[in-house]
Amino acid sequence: PPRLAVRLGLGRVVVLSALSAGLYVVYWFYLTWKQLASETTETHHPVRHALSLFVPIYGLFKMHHHVKVINGLVEGAGIVTSLSPGLAVVILMIRNALALSSLRVIDTSALVGLGLISTALITYLVASAQSTLNQYWESVRGADLHDARIGVGEVVIILVGLLVWVDTFLPVE
Repeated sequence: PPRLAVRLGLGRVVVLSALSAGLYVVYWFYLTWKQLASETTETHHPVRHALSLFVPIYGLFKMHHHVKVINGLVEGAGIVTSLSPGLAVVILMIRNALALSSLRVIDTSALVGLGLISTALITYLVASAQSTLNQYWESVRGADLHDARIGVGEVVIILVGLLVWVDTFLPVE
């Protein structure tokens, strides 16, 4: 049943984050917020939640809230977590700063380096949060737990990310 298909494998999250140049975080934000709707009493607006990542400063607050909700569920299920909302915000801040600084860089090798570091940071963040969330799903769903299918949104994000990588590797004229 779709309600039970909530687990995202870590390999999937890492590969899709890397292929998408870190843009996968937007889809991950949308998907996990949609999944968490059945677990919390909050009103959920997954699209707005995901798009908030593009709003300076506000996106940091939404990341903090997202990780805090995940931690609340995990701790409520008796699972110990090392996932920190503060660290998630710091990682997102550094990633955003690298993205902004790359706008002023002309050297291709420097752009590639900034892209790789930025992607590695956001991949670590998404993988850490998803690992924690997977522990929660395994705890509450047990044998009924299934992996979520790859959606159209994921495919679109990957294609856009691949275009970003191609653009990054092309020499600047």
